[in-house]
Amino acid sequence: MKLIFSAQIVPGLLILAIGYLGCNITLVLIAWFFAVTLITASYAGAMASVVDIAPNLAGKESGFAYYDFLAHIHL
Repeated sequence: MKLIFSAQIVPGLLILAIGYLGCNITLVLIAWFFAVTLITASYAGAMASVVDIAPNLAGKESGFAYYDFLAHIHL
């Protein structure tokens, strides 16, 4: 639960808060910086766990994950 909260909910709340910060560019940039940092850390952790679990199959697993990501894009 702790990982999900820090990796998904906090960045979402920070991005929503940007809409309420108005024209204060300094606060907007600080909120954006922390939101993107948490999202990036979450993604890096997910990719590292794939390499840790199956190093010989990490390339194929990443390929399947990327294909699954592309399959969900609705244009």
